[in-house]
Amino acid sequence: MGRDRELYDGSCGFCGQVVQYGMETLSEANMDQGLAAKLVCDCTEAGIFQMRHKNIQRGIQKVEGIAGKDSGKPMKEEVVSYLRHAVKDIANNNMQKITVQASGIEKVTVAATKKVSRFPGR
Repeated sequence: MGRDRELYDGSCGFCGQVVQYGMETLSEANMDQGLAAKLVCDCTEAGIFQMRHKNIQRGIQKVEGIAGKDSGKPMKEEVVSYLRHAVKDIANNNMQKITVQASGIEKVTVAATKKVSRFPGR
């Protein structure tokens, strides 16, 4: 059996149910077994966690596409890192929207909608 087909056991941090997951899930969880178990458990709390986790991942991908290395004109890593953290705070309902003036001519807005926007200044 190849390493990619190995199964691992873990316990959901929400309900305690023992679940199995593969290397793909473990990789998605950055090798964190507790996180991997939460990503595959079928309890209600894990389902809410999984939705929030997916929203964070999608938001971070959008930030990378707009301002990160994947964009045509990347911003400083400090700004991109700040925006990644803002995505997490928005997904966790700590804030609804943030606008960062990244330079004298550009700003980036991250909001609880499905959009991440980058605006050139005047």
